Amino acid sequence: MPTRFKQIVCCIAAGLLAGCSTQQAGQELSGVAMGVGPIVALPLLPLMIPYAVIQDRADAKERKSDRELYKILDPVYRKRIQMIMTRSPQADADKVWSEQKTVFLGGNYPQGMAGLEGTGFSFSPEYNQKQIAGDEFLTALQNLLSPDPLQSQAHQWSGTYIQFNQSREEYEKAFNIEMCRKITESRK
Repeated sequence: MPTRFKQIVCCIAAGLLAGCSTQQAGQELSGVAMGVGPIVALPLLPLMIPYAVIQDRADAKERKSDRELYKILDPVYRKRIQMIMTRSPQADADKVWSEQKTVFLGGNYPQGMAGLEGTGFSFSPEYNQKQIAGDEFLTALQNLLSPDPLQSQAHQWSGTYIQFNQSREEYEKAFNIEMCRKITESRK
């Protein structure tokens, strides 16, 4: 704020407050501050308006881009949600366990995998991914539960994508809990 402007504001405030009680002075000073705020902002208006217009145009482009993207992605996610809902995470964990594999789904490390919180399992992400990559069933399962590669282009999440995430996380959690149970029982 320029020094000359500060001096003018101080003089006006001092003139308004002269002869007032302390309480009145505080009230009037806050009133002056409320009135001076918009006046101080006026010189910035020519800068703020173009910025707001540019920002609004950029937001509109992002929204349009997302609408076009979700015309493609939403049907894919709806189909995946249906496929996930028809699967049994416990049966899938049984199948993987019967093939003598121990795998967890979601995330690249146990602390980031749903259902493993507080279990104390320490699992190598490299080993886990190697188990998945070496098995056709697990690779297909991981692909089903992974976001579409186009998702990285979206600026906002669609409602359908949020539903997909919830379905995926519930499935992964149930699968991982079942796998933890199987590992724990095998150690007894």
